[in-house]
Amino acid sequence: MVDALTVEEALQININGKPFTLSMRTPGADPELVRGILHNEDIVNTPGFHPEVKLGNEKEGGVVMVAHVEIPEQFLGSGYTNSRSLLSVSSCGICGKTELGS
Repeated sequence: MVDALTVEEALQININGKPFTLSMRTPGADPELVRGILHNEDIVNTPGFHPEVKLGNEKEGGVVMVAHVEIPEQFLGSGYTNSRSLLSVSSCGICGKTELGS
């Protein structure tokens, strides 16, 4: 018998070199998750703009902890100024904070 266990890890999203928000997620499709959050929360204001997501700060086992995104100012939406009030957070208490060390 094989038991399956779902892993949940924190992912810090940095925008333009600064910590923006944290989200808990099941690792595996991090670039897609980050782009979805950015578009859904009006952090990116242009549907056709898909920023490159650079993943880093990997823990042992390859689990990514930080996603770095560069967004030119003309593509930043109104959601960029409101990082703690994101709709796409869970109730764990870590989501919506800005840094893993917080």
